[in-house]
Amino acid sequence: MAKFHLKEKEGIDCFSPKSCFRELRNILKISEEDVEICIQMSDDLNLSVHTYSEKMANELHGKLKSYLDVSEKILSEIRKK
Repeated sequence: MAKFHLKEKEGIDCFSPKSCFRELRNILKISEEDVEICIQMSDDLNLSVHTYSEKMANELHGKLKSYLDVSEKILSEIRKK
């Protein structure tokens, strides 16, 4: 969603999730903390694809609410544009 918005609406190419989140910070009303949560979310996604452990799954489960909150905030800001 972020990559599509940046390319189609802002004319900005980004080539990784992290770079897309950093670009969004410059365009949308999102904080540095929001960007850091998004970067952590991206890291956790990559880790969860390659690591299968109950401990990691439990840690990730504890972060899901904050990931949902920041995702909804970004979607809301994109819709305003």
